[in-house]
Amino acid sequence: MEATRGPERPMASEEIAPVLVARTLGAFDLVVIFVGIVLFIVNSASLQFAGPSLFVYWGIAFVTFLVTGAFVTAQLGRMFPEEGSIYVWTHKALGPFWGFFAGFVAWWPGPIVMLLAGILVATFAQQVASFLDSSI
Repeated sequence: MEATRGPERPMASEEIAPVLVARTLGAFDLVVIFVGIVLFIVNSASLQFAGPSLFVYWGIAFVTFLVTGAFVTAQLGRMFPEEGSIYVWTHKALGPFWGFFAGFVAWWPGPIVMLLAGILVATFAQQVASFLDSSI
């Protein structure tokens, strides 16, 4: 399926974003955040059940997912250095609808995770409070 595109003109976000948003995170900062999220936060529950063997699977995942993902992201970042990464890449390759769709699908878990993190903190606080009440 081929996307129909009009004349190549810059998107509004390509012109406005560099003016409004300063770059404060460097490449190292972003890599550390990404690795921390993918390896530790997402898989922390599975460590309880898998035990030490999970470290072997983390090594395999590091080589097959993170290293190859880093190469792909670096190449796309060099080809399209504009702000907006996944939206810009998909918009240029497949058109505006799929650009929006990719950006939305990458974005929408964020608010849900924030809500669930609040619920998790409240549940943890209740458990700690009940433990402290029973031990006194």
